[in-house]
Amino acid sequence: MYHRTKVITDKAPAFHTVIPELKAHPQVKAVVYFDTKADDEGDRDISVDSTATALAAFRKVAADPMFDVTIAK
Repeated sequence: MYHRTKVITDKAPAFHTVIPELKAHPQVKAVVYFDTKADDEGDRDISVDSTATALAAFRKVAADPMFDVTIAK
């Protein structure tokens, strides 16, 4: 869903879109985020804690009840 082509340090604006986007696309069953200080090009810090606001926004996403699931056997 997301792909960034320029260097941005604060991911909070992107994280704020995650829950509304997932609710708009209920067919999505998994989310993957690569948390790294340097991406494959080496110049983009895509860690969730690159700024305090990014970390707070990521924590809000992770705390959403949508991610409180039980997997049946």
